[in-house]
Amino acid sequence: MVEKKEFTGRLAEPIKVDGSGCGMVELIEKLPLLFEHYGIENREDGSSWGLLAVKLAMDLVPGLQLEHVDKRFGRGRKKDDPKELLMLVVDVSRLVDERGLSVSSAARTLAKRRGSRWHKQASGTLKNKFRRAVRDRRVWSLLHYMNQKSRSTEIE
Repeated sequence: MVEKKEFTGRLAEPIKVDGSGCGMVELIEKLPLLFEHYGIENREDGSSWGLLAVKLAMDLVPGLQLEHVDKRFGRGRKKDDPKELLMLVVDVSRLVDERGLSVSSAARTLAKRRGSRWHKQASGTLKNKFRRAVRDRRVWSLLHYMNQKSRSTEIE
C-alpha cells in the first residue's frame, strides 16, 4: 500500500463553524493548500482538478490504492564485494586491452585459468558480475581513491 502523507498546518486543522456561517470562505481559502500538499500546480484553466480528485481518491478509497507486490522468488543475490568487483574489472579489462578479447571471451579465459581467483566460476557469472561492476558507484569510488592514493605517493 502506498504511504500517504499526513496533513500538516492549516490542512490538519478542522474548520470551526459556529451558528452564524457555514465555513465556505475558509474552505475555499484552504483549497490552494491542498494542491500544494499533493504537489499539483493549480492551473487557472481548471485542468488540475481532475488530478487532485485522483490523488485524493487514491488516499481515501482502498480500491484505488496502489499496492506494490514483490514478485521475485528464490534466494536473493548476495551483495558483491566492491574490492572483488574492482579486481574483476581490472582482470577483464587487462585481457580485453592486451589480447583484444571481448568481455565474454575474457570472462571465459579467466574462468578456465588455473590458480586464478576466478577459476571454476561460470564464465556467464563473471560476465554478469563485470557488467554489474562497471555500473557500481562503489567500484568507481574505490578506483578513484586508489588513483588519488597512487598520485599522492608519486608526489612524495
